[in-house]
Amino acid sequence: VSLALFPHKMSTVSDLARHYVGELRATRRDGPYHLCGYCFGAAVAVEMALLMIDAGERVESLVLVEPPYPGARALQIGLHAAGRFLHLAVQPAEIFGYVRSRRKRWLGRDQGAPVPGAGGPVGGFDQVLRVMDNAVAHHAFRPYPGRVTILLGRQSPKRFLGALGWRAIAEGGVNVHLIEGGHGGIFNEDLVSFFRNTVEH
Repeated sequence: VSLALFPHKMSTVSDLARHYVGELRATRRDGPYHLCGYCFGAAVAVEMALLMIDAGERVESLVLVEPPYPGARALQIGLHAAGRFLHLAVQPAEIFGYVRSRRKRWLGRDQGAPVPGAGGPVGGFDQVLRVMDNAVAHHAFRPYPGRVTILLGRQSPKRFLGALGWRAIAEGGVNVHLIEGGHGGIFNEDLVSFFRNTVEH
């Protein structure tokens, strides 16, 4: 999801999905299509797939990498906190660093670097994350008729709860695969190998 569009030009999952479907059709007019989204982009990829299916197009595969929880804001917060707790419980060496980073945010000392975009700076990265969380929390996810593949990092707190919620949306079922790395470090050779094997088979 390009920060040239989000959040100061488009800040809803539906608007972004319509935009990217248009971009995809301009590049490749005929399917079948293989769609993939990372983190917040996973929610956009799901809506893109549904828009394309609504238009009679064929979506061959849908892969969600470290997706958000597709539900209400309060439940998102609770699940994220539970995931962090479980992650820290099995990674005790990270507790000090996590508490220190939380303390800086609570005290307002860690606003992050300004995020540039076509419409100018958009606060700190924490502000962008809040807008993303709100966009997912307010999006009405529809059932997806096919199977969804979810990739989660072995070192990511999302690995405990990453598929929760998506099972109720994916009518064709959910396949979950663990890849080496954390939420921000999942783009590695394991991920490349997964996609290479998927394309070949």
